[in-house]
Amino acid sequence: MRRVRILSERRYRVNAAPLEVWEALARVDEYPAWWPWLRRFDAGTLAAGEWWRATIRPPLPYRLRFRVQLVAVEAPRLVSARVWGDLLGRAALSLLAADGGASTDIVIASALEAHSLAARTGARAMPGVARRGHNHVLDAGAAQFAAAHGWHLGARVP
Repeated sequence: MRRVRILSERRYRVNAAPLEVWEALARVDEYPAWWPWLRRFDAGTLAAGEWWRATIRPPLPYRLRFRVQLVAVEAPRLVSARVWGDLLGRAALSLLAADGGASTDIVIASALEAHSLAARTGARAMPGVARRGHNHVLDAGAAQFAAAHGWHLGARVP
């Protein structure tokens, strides 16, 4: 069965400086409190070489389980990772100064494939739903992250 590839690039602006956003991202033990769809999360630190395990419950009728290897971590601007499990591929998060450094554009780019049989079956039967589900998790996650820190999340930046 052929795999469905989900390519995504989302950009969000928050009214906090990049270093402040980075410091929040570095508190990986707080991720489950920010993101209720994160059902399981085992992570140590935000550092290159780290392996994280996660189970998420997207707005679809199944759970996704995967491991994330942090390939590059360049404080306070970049995290790139490889993903294995029900999803397979690469993802990156970049922080870009905006508004003269008073705000931050958070850019999340990914190239993922549904890898497990269940995920492939669902993605192949409903590719539009899988893509919308992926983007919904990113959009909701950005809003939840900003809210947890008292930041205003501007409209998604094109």
